[in-house]
Amino acid sequence: AKDYLIEPFSNQDLSEAIHNVFNKWLKDKAELFAEDNNAKVVTFFATKGGVGRTTLAVNLATALAAKGKRTLLIDASLQFGDVALTLDLHPKSTINDIIEKDEFTPDGIERRITKHACGLEVLAAPKEPALAEAVNSKHIQQIIDAIKPLYQFIIIDMPATITEKELAILDKTNLLFLVAT
Repeated sequence: AKDYLIEPFSNQDLSEAIHNVFNKWLKDKAELFAEDNNAKVVTFFATKGGVGRTTLAVNLATALAAKGKRTLLIDASLQFGDVALTLDLHPKSTINDIIEKDEFTPDGIERRITKHACGLEVLAAPKEPALAEAVNSKHIQQIIDAIKPLYQFIIIDMPATITEKELAILDKTNLLFLVAT
């Protein structure tokens, strides 16, 4: 725990606490901002839904983008992804389009990315839960490997399960945030 709030607290108190913890974290993680040719992969995981995993992933990604860091947010919660909804995005392409068209090159993947007004780039989850079945662990590894040289940060919002797909993500992760209540 890096901070705490005593109930009742205001929205402003919560916002200030989050910003203070984030800024302290940035100071402690200076190595994340060192020049490197490959993105740092930061993954958010929780063992259950409703604990704020997506909110934290989206806020970190938007904060990094706002600081001028080239950041990609991947919604790896493939069946019920919330990243696009959280950012009020309406992606034309998703991770499924990469797989269907066999576009595992940096250019092919970049064509499937949706850009947010804040500068953040998003690779959205499939539009329908049934389409998640088409994505496998090899696909995820190919995507991460192909785009790592293009970004400074890749933030991944994982689902609350661990299958081969999630293990593939964890294998590529530099920093893991386990979100709990």
